[in-house]
Amino acid sequence: MQSRLSSDKRVILISGANRGIGRAITERLYDNGYTLSLGARKPESLEQLTAHVDECRVMTHKYDAHSAQSAGSWITATYERFGRLGGIVNNAGIMHAFDVESGDESSLDEMWEVNAKAPWRLVRAAFPHLKQSGAGRVINIVSLSGKRVKSAGVTGYAMTKIRAGRADPRDSIRGMGEW
Repeated sequence: MQSRLSSDKRVILISGANRGIGRAITERLYDNGYTLSLGARKPESLEQLTAHVDECRVMTHKYDAHSAQSAGSWITATYERFGRLGGIVNNAGIMHAFDVESGDESSLDEMWEVNAKAPWRLVRAAFPHLKQSGAGRVINIVSLSGKRVKSAGVTGYAMTKIRAGRADPRDSIRGMGEW
């Protein structure tokens, strides 16, 4: 029986791979034989993680979730290096704690930019390669705060994360083959 984490020679992009859940996902997928393209705002933050890996299976790239151009250049660099792309783990995110009364619009805008728009941009830039793979996958990491808010101080964060969790890129290719 094939493991659910079988690599099948897939190349996976992981945003926010340098710490927390992103780091744990990176370690698990690497241990299961996947080829990885790791994105972080500060690529040097990935040095410890990648110090003892097979350089033929792992690349790092500067990825600024605020920038559509950054998403495109990361996808291009990954495809040029590995010649294929099989999936994306959208993990990068930010949180500014504030409530409706104290929050400022710029903090909310930044959370929308990183938590909701950035995953969409990555999927859009990678879409031709994901379709070409015949079995492309997209995983959007969200927060339980997106479903239920226990603290009034994270209302804006919850709004942006629930939106990211409701995005389903498969809707764009229904009827175009197995996804």
